[in-house]
Amino acid sequence: MKKRVLIFVLLFAGTAGLCKQTQANEAVTSVIVKLQASSSVVLPGQKVLLAAKITGTSDKGVEWSLKEGEAAGSIILSPDHRDADHGGPLWVYTASNIPGTYHVIVTANGDKQNPVTMALEVQPFVVGCTARSDQVGVWQNITPPQVDLTKGDFFGMQAMVIDPVNPSTIYAGRSMDGIYKSTDCGAHWKRISTGRNSHAMSSGRSWTMAINPSDPQTIYTNQGYGAGGVFKTTNGGVDWDQILPHNITTLLPYGGFVYAISMDPNDPLHLVVGWHAECPPPRAKFCFAETMDGGASWVLRDGNPSWAGGEGALIDFLDSKSWIFTSQSNGLWVSRDKGVSWLKISGVSISHGRGQLYRAVDGSFYLGTANGILHSVDGQSWALLPETQNLVMGLVGDAKTIYFSRAFPYNAPGADPYLPYYSSPEGLPYRWAPMRSPMMRNGGAELHLDKIHHILYSTNMDAGLWRLVIQ
Repeated sequence: MKKRVLIFVLLFAGTAGLCKQTQANEAVTSVIVKLQASSSVVLPGQKVLLAAKITGTSDKGVEWSLKEGEAAGSIILSPDHRDADHGGPLWVYTASNIPGTYHVIVTANGDKQNPVTMALEVQPFVVGCTARSDQVGVWQNITPPQVDLTKGDFFGMQAMVIDPVNPSTIYAGRSMDGIYKSTDCGAHWKRISTGRNSHAMSSGRSWTMAINPSDPQTIYTNQGYGAGGVFKTTNGGVDWDQILPHNITTLLPYGGFVYAISMDPNDPLHLVVGWHAECPPPRAKFCFAETMDGGASWVLRDGNPSWAGGEGALIDFLDSKSWIFTSQSNGLWVSRDKGVSWLKISGVSISHGRGQLYRAVDGSFYLGTANGILHSVDGQSWALLPETQNLVMGLVGDAKTIYFSRAFPYNAPGADPYLPYYSSPEGLPYRWAPMRSPMMRNGGAELHLDKIHHILYSTNMDAGLWRLVIQ
């Protein structure tokens, strides 16, 4: 009896694959090879994680090579992710220093006759805040060259702010590696958190950040799973101080396990801070800290007693009086009296990752959720916009166009690579369309728009930092 071996080769999981059939002896067996990268576009000399997912054979071993040889770079077994949480080892591709298109080849031990090839583009570094005409509308990798996203955890780059006075200056947090600053729209970077408390600023994940629009030298951020509390700089990121007082931190989960720092759009000295775990008794399970003077003094307030608290819970401002509460466990709630009383909005699912709130110039609001994008004209009634996908985190607009991105999960080795970005004219009729971009394991956790230089920024965790010159 003859055996048929069906071999399916999928390049960048989720895209159309190549199916090839061969004849052999005995029963039917199928071998599927998925060759994946954290991003299909890298910078000269940049390192990116590769994975080869093998099914249909007990032998998971693979051999790697580069079609262009040493000129294309190199591939080694990741010293940090040899097991990748039991999903198989990850590998590190170090890109060529010469821009161009190169080809990674993997050969499965269980099927040496059918190697799989994947193209990776080595993109040149950006130059300043402008782009050539052929670069407009093309996503450009602006990950700091000194950052190695193949090491450490998979949280990479997430929190980011743009200096509202001088938008060529941007700040971004790198997990376990401090705060980075660029003064030329991401062309060049330096790790800026080198002064006071620099060690604390490299102890965790900076996943929330707020900048004072009246005094952009003042920035607030966190260090998730690292040093607890709210960290503040008043000199553009060099020196940082933890500003929650002891009488507050002793009442907080893990001394101040910050989930989100939200700034009042009408008063930058007014901030509220929520936590990434339940508040311990005697506080309500969700409690939050509030300051009216930029962190000089704080009060601790309880949320609605029905709220479970825990992960994914935060308060954000529609305006100084109207607030929203979102939670992975409790959904969406609205307050019209500065958090004194709350009304639940039914039918809303909130994801673990924070969906951005976009305050449109027409006075309406857009919110990223697990179900897609919610829209409200008054902050009280909310409706889900059709065809806005799911797990929306990054969300921003410029009165003409709305941009959003799907994101998560971040865990090893991450989601199968996908195209994360969508856009639509802002307002009825919405016409959501996928945006051309590199394939990525993680979409934009945050999107930010520089309206002066017409640049859309995206923070993509282990896929790095990106920008798109939109005109």
